[in-house]
Amino acid sequence: MPSYLSQLWKKLKQKITRQGQSRNSAKAAFEAMDAAQIAAAARAYLKRASTIWTLDNPSEDWTPFQDDEYQVEFARRFLGTVPVSDVLVPTTNPESRLPFEILSKIFELAARAHNNLPAVVVMVSKYWRSVALAHNPLWSYLWLDYRSPKEKYLLWKERLGNIDTPRSITIVAVARGQVLTEDWRYIEKELISLERAYKIRSFHFDGDMQTFRWCELKLNLNTFEDISLHMNKWDRFDISHSHYGCGVPPWPRSASAEAQPPKAISLRNVALDFTLLDFSQLTILELFDTENFSFPLPRDLMPALQTTTRLETLVIELTGYYAVEFSYEEYEIIRLAHLRHLLMKGEWRQLDFLAKLELPSLESLSTDASPRRSLGILRHTAPPLRRLCFSCTFLDPKLLDRIALYPSIISIHLFLSSLSVPSSEAAFIAAFQTRRAADPAFLPLLEHFETHNMSRSECLFPLPSIGPFKLRSTWGSESPREPLAKLNMLISSIVMQRDTAPPACNLSPLVNEDWKEEVKSRFKPRKRSLY
Repeated sequence: MPSYLSQLWKKLKQKITRQGQSRNSAKAAFEAMDAAQIAAAARAYLKRASTIWTLDNPSEDWTPFQDDEYQVEFARRFLGTVPVSDVLVPTTNPESRLPFEILSKIFELAARAHNNLPAVVVMVSKYWRSVALAHNPLWSYLWLDYRSPKEKYLLWKERLGNIDTPRSITIVAVARGQVLTEDWRYIEKELISLERAYKIRSFHFDGDMQTFRWCELKLNLNTFEDISLHMNKWDRFDISHSHYGCGVPPWPRSASAEAQPPKAISLRNVALDFTLLDFSQLTILELFDTENFSFPLPRDLMPALQTTTRLETLVIELTGYYAVEFSYEEYEIIRLAHLRHLLMKGEWRQLDFLAKLELPSLESLSTDASPRRSLGILRHTAPPLRRLCFSCTFLDPKLLDRIALYPSIISIHLFLSSLSVPSSEAAFIAAFQTRRAADPAFLPLLEHFETHNMSRSECLFPLPSIGPFKLRSTWGSESPREPLAKLNMLISSIVMQRDTAPPACNLSPLVNEDWKEEVKSRFKPRKRSLY
């Protein structure tokens, strides 16, 4: 296949953020939005021929008054520098162009991971624009934010035409109070009529409390196969807790006879009502940032898991101020034959929960429970583990005996949080080096073995490469807890093979450019079969 791709990054930036460039219409403004993210997405898709990872979330300090250049620069800083030979390049040679049939399918598949892709590919080159405009199904993917939502919707509707194809809708980072404007009142009516006339394949939301409640009240959010509702955490403290014990009632609010069984559910700071949904077709269940009042109760979670015969990804994360002490002893063991990725975070009985699961296909495990006990529980089913991420306070050299039970492991990440870590880490590394030297067949597929210290020590232990993989130790220095916690989020996303980065994870203050390139090379996305 010809090398179709060179200088897109530079060309996009020149097109979008050129000094003194005038914008003739709002159309150009929203078509240029998130160009950097889409460029990375398309590059990853063409390179891997699978679903892609993109930066879907705005920065922590993002406001609607920042210009396009800031957005592009933020994405560039997050993604790091990309070799010129590695980026997408529109070519002027007609013989080197991908055929319309192939390129249009690439665009459509890439748009599933980032709904704003159509707005960017039309800005890259004349050929890409002609392909995008001629392929009507590409415009079934709609991304709406604070920039001229009515104008953008009408343009997308015109380009899509009247073809009967499922729609995918993303609403992200709408400014506070904007849903009361005339544009969004129009969008509200259009989305309601759209839901009645066509099937909506997916609905993604990422924004504040006010916009979330608007979406929940105006749209029937329990009728979509792929639903992602990520609400900003800091907005929760500005609202009343009188009715539900929390600012947001559980989702969904009601059951619908026409609702399709969901295939993917991803919630952040939103409680899930397990009693109103059919989980028989579910492949992805992600519950991020649950509080004490929204953490899934065992009496709801365990029966639901018994019906999830197709589940591939499970995330349960508790970020509340207090630990929860729910017991799982009364429940039978549940076999999740297809579960490949499991993430458990927070102060809850993770080991008791893990002991009630039979996971013969597990490949990725991220948890802050005891590494030794976690691997000991899993050894009875001997899953083909490939990626591990543990948060712990002490490194016991005996952990190597448990790790050795899984020769398929390719990467290990250990986050250490104890002030006494230096001694335990040194002993662990010495034991690993000794074992590796004595037995070259120990973990033969291992590529990355990293430890990250979350204490306030300023010590630095650069370790040399050992064998075919890299063994690294990272220590925090200036205010390390918060940035390394974000790094933990990012590494967990890599381990879980997620196609979207966690919010507000800017790597620039954490690691150097070489390390960022290494992290990016490990972002191998999962293959999803939602559509």
